[in-house]
Amino acid sequence: MPVCQRCYGRFLNRRHFAFIVDFIITIVGTVIFPLFYFYLLVKDSILGTSLGKLLMGLQVVEVPSGRPCGFGGSVKRNLFLFIPLVNLLIIIFEGFKLCKSPRTGDLWANTLVISKQNTPQFLDAPVMADFLLNQACKAEVKGDFQQANTKCQEILQRWPKTDAAKDAESLIGVIQREKKS
Repeated sequence: MPVCQRCYGRFLNRRHFAFIVDFIITIVGTVIFPLFYFYLLVKDSILGTSLGKLLMGLQVVEVPSGRPCGFGGSVKRNLFLFIPLVNLLIIIFEGFKLCKSPRTGDLWANTLVISKQNTPQFLDAPVMADFLLNQACKAEVKGDFQQANTKCQEILQRWPKTDAAKDAESLIGVIQREKKS
């Protein structure tokens, strides 16, 4: 379900504000108790939401299940934020990129940040199909044809009338040709 630029802009503002809240909590917590720095890794593991995301009504969900992000997904998506200096580069570059695509950590952990009020609609949204298509393309490039085919079949089954489904059909054709050669 496409959203207007204004609505998407508000979502991004909420997401950025949630990150700032979490970052301030981490800095203050680390000054008081040094091991609190680990909050950066696990901040999204309780019901897929951190304190900042909770305040802003956001949630991290696993793709394609739509379940809230767990401990492993939280660690994976936030690992780069945990590394000093690398986290500053990510904050700078990822902040600009968020307007166009999910954060690199989200792609790596197969997660997406969504508005909690839109969770049921999100599970059928074309953005989910596009995300899976992106994963299928990456799997195909790596030569993992089985994973690519599985993701394409899921797109065709769940969202047959989307542009992603047409692209998935094309990718399946490419995979079949590559398997023959």
